Amino acid sequence: PGYGTPSAATCAARTIGASVPCRSVHTATSDPLPAPSTGALWRDEVNSVAFATMPSLGEIGRSLQLDSFPLLSTLALRGWALLGPGHTDAGFRLFGFLIGTGFVGALWAASRILGAPWPLFSLTLVGLAPWVIRTVDSVRPYGLGILLLVLTLAALWRAVRSPGRGRSRRRPPRS
Repeated sequence: PGYGTPSAATCAARTIGASVPCRSVHTATSDPLPAPSTGALWRDEVNSVAFATMPSLGEIGRSLQLDSFPLLSTLALRGWALLGPGHTDAGFRLFGFLIGTGFVGALWAASRILGAPWPLFSLTLVGLAPWVIRTVDSVRPYGLGILLLVLTLAALWRAVRSPGRGRSRRRPPRS
């Protein structure tokens, strides 16, 4: 090819580069519903379920030293089990799916708070690292932690950008 004509490799690279964000958004938002072929819970997930479904909250409190995760995720999983859907592996997988869907929703909410019309960059990063989807959707505290982290950072950004009513507007002391 001449100097002004792009090579086939250049055209292919441009096409691939342009399609990466589209594929990433598709990957990040098309997490399928838990299918029966998903299989049983993993050992770590079974540990989380067993810990959350102990007979009493007192027993959970006495056993906290044996678990390395915060109590909030344990209580959320316990609440899910008490509501009814959490009596089977598929029910707990649904819990993970809802947390994963909430994570994508948190990305959308955070992007709106930050002033972006949609979370293209965030969804691209998630789509390029599909293990994030697997981690957030697992029946482990990671998903809830990541979801709350995204929302906390967005809320912190909002508070820093525009302090409103109820927020401190102290002036520095005069010398």
